[in-house]
Amino acid sequence: EFFDGNSWRQVDNTTRSGRVLTFGGKDSGGTRVSNITSLQISTLGNAIHFGNMSVARRQVGACASEVRALTMGGSSSSSDTTNEIHYYTIASESDAIDFGDLLGAKQTCHSLSSSTRGISYGSGGSPYNQIDYVEIGTLGNAIDFGDTAVASRIAAPASSPIRGFKTGGTDDSINRSEKEYITISSKGNGIEFGDMRLSGPGSSGVSNNVRAVIAGGYSYISPYPRYSDIEYFNMVSLGESIHFGDLGRLTTGTGGGNAANQVRGLFTGGYDGPTAVNRIDFITIASTGNATFFGDLSGATSQVCNASDSHGGLGGF
Repeated sequence: EFFDGNSWRQVDNTTRSGRVLTFGGKDSGGTRVSNITSLQISTLGNAIHFGNMSVARRQVGACASEVRALTMGGSSSSSDTTNEIHYYTIASESDAIDFGDLLGAKQTCHSLSSSTRGISYGSGGSPYNQIDYVEIGTLGNAIDFGDTAVASRIAAPASSPIRGFKTGGTDDSINRSEKEYITISSKGNGIEFGDMRLSGPGSSGVSNNVRAVIAGGYSYISPYPRYSDIEYFNMVSLGESIHFGDLGRLTTGTGGGNAANQVRGLFTGGYDGPTAVNRIDFITIASTGNATFFGDLSGATSQVCNASDSHGGLGGF
């Protein structure tokens, strides 16, 4: 059960397998890839092949219900941005199936979800303040949800069953440190509530029902140093960000989307220095400490995106 702000709700948890899907990205030579792989969060091990996206893309947004994963937008080799949404059945191996379209062509969609709604919470190439949403269990085009409090791109998303969050990023002139949230079951604009410990784009977010953990990233100011820091905040109390630990590598592009269950969060691929890597690391969300080696992706990949059938936003409507 959980309290949605008005009443207690019950949620069936039997369909959650603890599977993470990874989508696309860019290989060590800078070429976009179409590969989809799967991981089991509760074990350690390497990614295995799941299927393929419709075309090779990097910087897609991804989110999921307990049953279905969505990819939103992205950048292909033939186009800087796309408005396409595709879906995948998480329990079975499959290629992309057309779902509908976003309200505009976008990449780095800061995608998050509850059990029923998928959200594109702002996006890039240029910083957009538009928030789109879809009903995950249906097919169709995105609908306007509202506007972000701060227009930024390459931010890190997270979600609880009630709220969706966007943290950090850049507006292409400075580093952004703001944290903001929306109430997923309603529509409306983002609301600011504090700042990250480190400002800038390129970090990755994971969450259980209560805590959001943000790792990595870089400064948008020359010489563009990368971060290895991990920080966290309480999504229920809207608390300040607190030091969590260290990722063990100065990195960015370690996977957008919420690759987590109630216990662990995963950070996939990314850059270590100037080179893409295949490394996957994990943290225990309820504790603090440094990231630990989990396994490897099928190849060195940065700007990959993730979706999980067990993440912290599930249970919400």
